[in-house]
Amino acid sequence: MGRLSLFSLLFFHLCLAFFPQLALYCRHDLNLRTTCNLLLALASLHWSCRPHLQRYLSSAVRLPTDWVAVADLVQTLGDDWSLMGAAPGSLPAALRRAMVAKFPDFDEYQLAKHNKKPKKKVRNLVGFFTV
Repeated sequence: MGRLSLFSLLFFHLCLAFFPQLALYCRHDLNLRTTCNLLLALASLHWSCRPHLQRYLSSAVRLPTDWVAVADLVQTLGDDWSLMGAAPGSLPAALRRAMVAKFPDFDEYQLAKHNKKPKKKVRNLVGFFTV
């Protein structure tokens, strides 16, 4: 187990809401998106932080890309943290509930702006079918 894992396990047992609170502080005061997403992912993988997840995730996640990044980080870290009670490749139920509750907060403009799928270009076919 790495130093980060041992360090985080120590703090998970000392203060149950420490990592979600730290994630909120990193996002609002320090403007660190990736660190916030990582801390929320770590909090969702530990059973003692899960009750606090919905309250802090709804405040810490501001963009749809953050919303997706938390889920990606949980799936990436889930393989290493499967001892914490999360099956590899799945999202914890507390995280799913928090994400479902957060999704209606995004408006149509935000979802369209942060859509990462490339748009198909419509070719000009006027001169293509000339006889």
